[in-house]
Amino acid sequence: MAHMSEHHPLFAARRRTGLLAAALFASVLGASSALADAASTSSLPDLKAVGWQSLGYSRANIWASVSSRIALHELPASSLPAGGLPQGQGASQGASQGLSPAGGQMLLLQADSQAASNRERLSVWFDPLAETLLQRCRVAYGRSDSRAQCYRYGDATVWRERRERSGNGGPDEPEWVQGGAKTAVVPDWTVSSRVRLSRPAAIPADAGLVSPMLLLPLASAAPLETRGDSQTVYVHTDQDFFRVTLRVQGRETVDVEYRQTAMDGTTRKIVGPVRVLVVEVEPHAVGTAREPFTLLGMSGPLQLLLDPATRVPLAVRGEAPWVGATELRLDSVRLAR
Repeated sequence: MAHMSEHHPLFAARRRTGLLAAALFASVLGASSALADAASTSSLPDLKAVGWQSLGYSRANIWASVSSRIALHELPASSLPAGGLPQGQGASQGASQGLSPAGGQMLLLQADSQAASNRERLSVWFDPLAETLLQRCRVAYGRSDSRAQCYRYGDATVWRERRERSGNGGPDEPEWVQGGAKTAVVPDWTVSSRVRLSRPAAIPADAGLVSPMLLLPLASAAPLETRGDSQTVYVHTDQDFFRVTLRVQGRETVDVEYRQTAMDGTTRKIVGPVRVLVVEVEPHAVGTAREPFTLLGMSGPLQLLLDPATRVPLAVRGEAPWVGATELRLDSVRLAR
């Protein structure tokens, strides 16, 4: 596996086995190089006001089952780990000189995904006051190898570090798969590369960055209500920077079936038609993109189906080669209010 990206682990399955991913989720979108220079991004909505705490998505067909579990946590700023960029290694190169939270709190988005025998955990630390990424780490574990990739964000640079698990990998699952670890940080793994990336000059200096997975809570929190409403943000993927607009295209009725857990722990099953907001995800590469933009392993055209009442993303639609249009559907949600 030459590198890792913020894709579903099914991409890792393709690189490792060449069996399942090609038939499910793969990157086929030709990335646009156009950038609307005159347009500007607006201030981000308050992610702490998102009405859900966790989401579960799944999809199954004759090749394999795919699932993702996404959770949001509010943490004290002091809990930001040195993580994938330890102070003792590479400090002379500036690897540990990243942003610190501007306030006393930060948000952690944690996503666990599985496809066939491949699993991964993504951890994203976000500063809601400065409206930008602090750090992002991903650990992917497969039958033959386990690898990690971490990013630490500075004012004008991004440090990227890649690590590999020592030894032959073996069949044993790492601690995070067993539920023992809270974040994807593996400081004891061997460093395979460490590089400094430059933030493109085309991105305004005062514009924050988000990751693709943060688009889900952003869509929930943004003032997206009627056709034409939009929210634009700058997104850093594993290889590229994009200017992404979330735009309401209209409404449609879809059938849903998922488990809803309230704040008091009571659970009920939601089944039936829901009139949803159809939100287009419109990425434009800042410069020349090396990889297409993807969300939950799917490439464009991408859509989020948003429940206007609960603000829960009920499904994510995208394209897959040889399969065409497909979607990940919500199977569980824990509400935050």
